[in-house]
Amino acid sequence: MVGFRTTPGLVPTHPRALVWDTLSVSGPLSRTVGDAALMLSAMAGPDDRAPLSYEVDTSQFVRAVKTPSIKGWRIAWTPDLHGLIPVDEEVAQVCHDAVRVLRGLGARVTATCPDFSEVTDIVRGTRAVTMVALHADKLPGWRERMQRDLVQDIEQGLTLTATEIARSEVLRSVLWHRVRAFMATRDLLVLPTVAVPPFPVEKPYPTEIDGKPLESYFQWFYLTYGITLTGLPHVRNHLDRPACDLGAVWLHAERIARRHPDRRAPSSGGCCSPGCSCTRGGGTLGPLHSTGGHRTSDETVRLRRFAQSPAGHANRPSDPRRRVTANASAPGGQGTPWPSGRGRRHRVKLAGAQTSVTDPLVTFRSVPPGNKLSITM
Repeated sequence: MVGFRTTPGLVPTHPRALVWDTLSVSGPLSRTVGDAALMLSAMAGPDDRAPLSYEVDTSQFVRAVKTPSIKGWRIAWTPDLHGLIPVDEEVAQVCHDAVRVLRGLGARVTATCPDFSEVTDIVRGTRAVTMVALHADKLPGWRERMQRDLVQDIEQGLTLTATEIARSEVLRSVLWHRVRAFMATRDLLVLPTVAVPPFPVEKPYPTEIDGKPLESYFQWFYLTYGITLTGLPHVRNHLDRPACDLGAVWLHAERIARRHPDRRAPSSGGCCSPGCSCTRGGGTLGPLHSTGGHRTSDETVRLRRFAQSPAGHANRPSDPRRRVTANASAPGGQGTPWPSGRGRRHRVKLAGAQTSVTDPLVTFRSVPPGNKLSITM
């Protein structure tokens, strides 16, 4: 079984009571990765009734599974999200064996993980509030028939102070930036989906793991919950063993600063990658430098033309295919970056030559350190 928890907004959902909620998302569940990709291509895309939804090239999902490879990928592995909760020994062992397979496929696997210690406090201030919004109106007439834990969640949410709720949101932001920085130099974070093997259906939920008592009814799936709080996409793959599933989380370089690169265009302010000093005002992005780990050869920089941005909407030219000019120079350097539009490629030589592209989305790949790109729109 393959399950894919998507980025908030990728799959629109309607109707729903909380249209701005980023914790609850929809995604495909299938027998194979190929089926998941096909299903996602039918589910994803914009919907005016879902304000977080955005435009996306859905054909990329199916294309991705036709040439699978993780050779050279930088994978971080953790059995417990930096000690967030105890993990059953059988679960940890099965997942550890699966990670060996990733190494055999050419991935560079390192046992490391960012700190997730804020998860408990974040959940305390966000989950209960969500339950209040969704179900508090049912308490007066249905309390006796409602699940006991749901009633407790609602009652806890009703007692939270504004300070406690605000603190949980601040901590969630702190966690996001820590994970963002961690994933900037990694392609995947691999971990178990849950910390316990399957348990009898008559048992509502585990109350302990390896003899250590749990504090709440949802703590046993904190490994998944912790990733949910970051809003990052998460794929789950059943290992065909009774013990567990394996999950993988990824954050592409272009997602670091902009949540939806396919929807949002450059505007005045910072660059599309942290640490760059370029500007976006006046329809130009200025120089993009590839030095010291910034814009490295295995990162991707995605730039959308200014004419399609909210800031440039009023100045949009009559010609919808506005020209984008890319100038590349390489003082003392060798190599060739490859900008590519949707469905076609444009070669840019590193000797001061230039090329004009008309595709809205320009992708520059393999920019060697020391080179400089100047993008004018």
